[in-house]
Amino acid sequence: MKKLLTLAATLTLVFVSCPIEPTPNSDVIGIWTNTEEAMTLDISKSTWILVTGGGSSTNNGKWTRDANTLRLYSDDKFFATARLSEGKLFFVRESTTYTLTKKGKKAPGTLKINNQSFTEITDVTWNNVSFAETEYVNSIRSGNNVTKNVEAGGGYIFFKRKSNPISARTRDIIIVEEGKKSIEFAFTDDTVIIEVNNTTNTGTLRNLQNTVLWWDDAEGEIQPYFLRQHFAGYYSTMADLSITGTNASYFYPPKNGKKSIAVGSSATSLLHLKITLTKSAKLSFWYANRGTASFLINDDAKLNSNQNVAWSFVEFELEPGLNDLIWKNTATATTNTLYFYIDDILIYYTE
Repeated sequence: MKKLLTLAATLTLVFVSCPIEPTPNSDVIGIWTNTEEAMTLDISKSTWILVTGGGSSTNNGKWTRDANTLRLYSDDKFFATARLSEGKLFFVRESTTYTLTKKGKKAPGTLKINNQSFTEITDVTWNNVSFAETEYVNSIRSGNNVTKNVEAGGGYIFFKRKSNPISARTRDIIIVEEGKKSIEFAFTDDTVIIEVNNTTNTGTLRNLQNTVLWWDDAEGEIQPYFLRQHFAGYYSTMADLSITGTNASYFYPPKNGKKSIAVGSSATSLLHLKITLTKSAKLSFWYANRGTASFLINDDAKLNSNQNVAWSFVEFELEPGLNDLIWKNTATATTNTLYFYIDDILIYYTE
C-alpha cells in the first residue's frame, strides 16, 4: 500500500489591493478520515487515494473541483463526490455519505471581522467558518465585530447585505498567516465587493446594485414557479426519485451543494417560470440528462436532448418583456426512471 503523504503550505498575510494568491485548493488538500479512521482519503494537488477497511481496499485517481464540490474519477470513470462544508468533507459514494475531517488541523490564530459599514451583514463566512454574533443572530450588526479561531489559509469573505439585499464577497483575498495571533478585517461603506452570482458586477459595499433577478440553487424551499407538472422538484439522493440501485447509472448526484432539481415521471413533466424583464438579461444553468429533455424560451426550443448528458453549463440571452421559460421531460411508463437534471438557475441584467 502506498504511503500517504500530507501537503503543507505556508501563506503570507497581506492586505493590499493586489493580494498574494493562496495555495490553490489548500482547503481540501490533505488527509481526511472518518471518526473510526476506517476510511482515509488523501487529496493531493490533482490526485487522490482512498484507503478503506484498515487497508484492505485502495482506490485512486484524479479529481476536479467546482465551487466546494469535488468530483473523483478512477480510470477516467466517475467514482464519487466530496463536498466541503463547515470544515468537513462529505464523501458520497453509491448514495452513501461519509463525514470526514482533516487530520492534523490547527488553530494558529484568530480572524476578527469588524463591521464599520452603514448596514447589517448576514451569513458571513471565511473558508467555511461562520462569523455570527451568536447562535441565534446569524449576522454582524453595524458597529459590531466577531472573532473566531481559524486555520491558516486564504479566501474571500462571503456575506449578504441586509439593506438593498445582495449576495456578495470581498474583492480581495483575506489571508491568515500560520502562527499569526490576531488578524482583523474591517468592512466600511467603501469596501469593494463583488456580486456572487454575477462576478462582472462590482462596486462599493454602500453603492453596489443587485443585478440578479432569479436565483434557484435548490438548497432552500422550492421557488415560486408558475407551474410544476408531475414530478418537478428538488432531490438529494436516488431515494428521492423513482430510481433503484440497479439503475444507478440513470442518476446524477447534485451538481452544487446538497440538492439539485429533477424533472421527470411516467408522463410529460415540466417546470415553467414566467419572468418580466425591463431590459436585456442573461440566463444560465447547469443541466444533465437521462431522458428526452428540452428547454424552451417563449415556445422556441433552445435545447433538445435524448442522449445521456453529464453535467454541462449553458447560457442564453433574454429580451425585455415577458419570458416563458420551460424545462420539459417527455417520458413513458417504461422510462419513468429517466430525468432532466437542473441546478443553479440564474437570471441577471446585463445592461
